[in-house]
Amino acid sequence: MAWVPYAAAFVMLLISKFSKSKTSLIALFPLGVLWLIFLPNSPYMITGYLHLIRIGIHDGFEFQPWYDFVMLSVFFLSGLLAGIASLKIVHSIVEKHFGIMIGWASVVVVNFLCGWAVYLGRFIRLNTWYLRDPRVLLPHIRLSNDRVLFIGALSVFLILMYVVMYVFDNSRHSVQSYEVKNL
Repeated sequence: MAWVPYAAAFVMLLISKFSKSKTSLIALFPLGVLWLIFLPNSPYMITGYLHLIRIGIHDGFEFQPWYDFVMLSVFFLSGLLAGIASLKIVHSIVEKHFGIMIGWASVVVVNFLCGWAVYLGRFIRLNTWYLRDPRVLLPHIRLSNDRVLFIGALSVFLILMYVVMYVFDNSRHSVQSYEVKNL
């Protein structure tokens, strides 16, 4: 489910890039909603590291706990990176149509929503399907100190991860542009 947002973002990119009419861009909205609904599954995966506490990795060497750690890290981090890559695609689409300020504001808002959704999933044990019945979500809107700390910390972590990947991606384009000009 962590790859659903990437697939939705990729289709949005194709529509945005190759669409000639404004009416066909209307298709971006339902795809954007689908993307936003499933995006929290990507950062949610990293909360799976809590399960590694039971494995008990310590200073000594036992193969199985380290194998589990590496295998789970591959899944967790690939899911997180797929979410970040999908956010980069959607960010570029939002920037293209609404400007740089709205683009970056959407990055912050989306990461806050992801932090809140991960909180609801990890601690309240709600999932995406509960969006069909908002009455289930309403009691959990109130933000206590613990909720604010978790959501804030996770949101800041996600924003920092996004900024790092954004800078790396843009520096790669700068190097390629520099190499082409100086050939």
